[in-house]
Amino acid sequence: MEDDSGVPQLWTVSPNGGTPAQVTTNPWRVQSAFSWSPDGRFLAYVMDNSVFTTDVETGESVRLTERSASWPAPTDYSCCYSPDGAWISFSRPVKNDGQIFDQIFVVAVPEGI
Repeated sequence: MEDDSGVPQLWTVSPNGGTPAQVTTNPWRVQSAFSWSPDGRFLAYVMDNSVFTTDVETGESVRLTERSASWPAPTDYSCCYSPDGAWISFSRPVKNDGQIFDQIFVVAVPEGI
């Protein structure tokens, strides 16, 4: 869903219905699907050509990878928390022998996130 300025953000809503609650309030659009942390407190996703995580309770977003100014940026389907919540995997395209492949990368989740 978009915020009032037209930027796609992440929102939550009860499965029983109700009013959607905006989770992210960032200046950049969310570029990917998201993944819940195992404890349900954080979301991982791609935004501004980087992997981010956001605390669902506070709305604080943290950039976990450097911004890719252009290709290759993390793909739009790629973030996934590890079962213990210590890592986030993502994919990005890489060139090899003239072909392009999606390669899987991992980034450590900082302590407290």
